[in-house]
Amino acid sequence: MDETTRTPNHDPDVTPPPATTDPAPSGDLNPEQLAQLRDTLIAAHPQAVPELIAGDSFAALLASVGPARAAYARISEAATRGDTSGIPRGGSVRAPDTTRYDGLSPEGKIAVGLATSGRSGASGRVGE
Repeated sequence: MDETTRTPNHDPDVTPPPATTDPAPSGDLNPEQLAQLRDTLIAAHPQAVPELIAGDSFAALLASVGPARAAYARISEAATRGDTSGIPRGGSVRAPDTTRYDGLSPEGKIAVGLATSGRSGASGRVGE
């Protein structure tokens, strides 16, 4: 093959793309790239705890995905089993049963409300 023949791999008229400068000489990613990689890993692994996907290098970010997925699996399994022993139960029903006040007049309802709240109805009444 003579020197005037152009091959697809070596075309003198085509300039190669500019070389990218690696901001970190060790080959690690810069903080912006790490943040983009973390966002990508979170999107790619929806069954992982996002807060556990973290690291200050490419390898650390990749290594954190496994434990994040394992934590999600443990939480999911505990929720499926109904194992809520570590979760405090709520208080009792806070809304009163209003059916027992149906026959009372408005003044009677107020008197019952004051009596159950521990306040006396005598103080602060208008007209006394």
